[in-house]
Amino acid sequence: MRNKKVLSTVVTSALVATTMAMPVMAAETGNVNVDVSTKTGVLRVAVPTNMRMEIDQFEITQEGAQIASGEFDMTNLSEMDVKVGITSTATLDTGVSLVSSREAAEKSTGNEAWLAVAAMTGANSYDDKTTDDGDASTTTDVENYWDLTEANANVTTFASDTKKAEQTFYLEKATGNTEYKLAVPDAATQVDKTFAQFYALTSQTDPGDDDGLQALVNANDIYVAVTANVGKDGEALTKIEKGSTVASGTYASTNTYYVAADTASTPAAGSVYAYAAKATAGTDGKAGFKYVGKLSNAKESWTTADIKGVAITYTITGVTASNYTDVVDNCTYGLYGEERQKLTVSATGLITHTGLTKDRNYKSMSITNKNGTFDVGEAPVDWDLSQHSDEGGSYTCQLGEFWMETLRGFSGGKVTVELTDGSTITANVNIPTA
Repeated sequence: MRNKKVLSTVVTSALVATTMAMPVMAAETGNVNVDVSTKTGVLRVAVPTNMRMEIDQFEITQEGAQIASGEFDMTNLSEMDVKVGITSTATLDTGVSLVSSREAAEKSTGNEAWLAVAAMTGANSYDDKTTDDGDASTTTDVENYWDLTEANANVTTFASDTKKAEQTFYLEKATGNTEYKLAVPDAATQVDKTFAQFYALTSQTDPGDDDGLQALVNANDIYVAVTANVGKDGEALTKIEKGSTVASGTYASTNTYYVAADTASTPAAGSVYAYAAKATAGTDGKAGFKYVGKLSNAKESWTTADIKGVAITYTITGVTASNYTDVVDNCTYGLYGEERQKLTVSATGLITHTGLTKDRNYKSMSITNKNGTFDVGEAPVDWDLSQHSDEGGSYTCQLGEFWMETLRGFSGGKVTVELTDGSTITANVNIPTA
């Protein structure tokens, strides 16, 4: 009985306490302000610091390689999946122009070249399996440069008007633990340019103790550097995750505490930056490309005065896991599948369109010639739709003589196809004069 009496007293006290607390919880007035902060990942994609490209007019090094280059390799060392947009812009001499196909360059009677970007489709491979050279032994790689043409889904031709070629890559996040390091542009050891993304660090007021540090961590990821190392490039940073619990004794007066910017920026002297430093990366986190091309035989001597160089610019964007899952099945060793739709026009007027899908299928076609822009159906053409359906596929369309006559020798010729998702794909037309 005594035990029951004691138990009853404890329960009664708890009820009283609850009753006393109720009016506070049921208050009809008051405000709660919720601070919003951004949790931003630090991106890093390792890229080369230089590239070489050669004009090998006489195919001394390799058959079919009149324009060839080393490889532009990319490795995702970030803590998340990324999208890398690559734009290559060629600088040409006055009087030199680009054509839309290898065949057009071969048949050219002027100072014309076919220049393209070929994306890797596997380790040391550029074979996209959309072309067949008839050699069963070449199942993992193209036999030679002749196999890389505008017909390959992984080959993007430089546009004749903008002199640009654009490709999009999706790279899987790196394996292993993520490390973070300081980048100090004006340090004795300069920033390694292969760290493609840098995030400016803003030092925080010294938190003073663990409780003050906890307040910082409640709002943002906090990057911690030993104060004595702040001016040294490549020194380690420790990241304390936003919202985590700061263990007793974590704060130290010998440390400096930073918040990283939400977006990357170009390193400038006088500031410090953070970058990710993954030590390893899985195969799926790698991609690359190289340049290929064909020169007109009508020009007896091609030099670097004719094709002066190519400028590479790239943008790196973090991708949410769900969005990466949506596209990864359409990627071939990093190259984004939807960008693999190819529309080409041969020198004989054969339009070839490959890589169509159910969601991005054919809707309509227009042709720009000497007289303006018109629907393709306004003059005779010969369609081959045997490989096309509502699910996509490919087709060809041979232009009739009327279209050919209005396009011969016209540098502004263009075919535009509208797709069912509202987007368009275009191809330049270069029909030589008879």
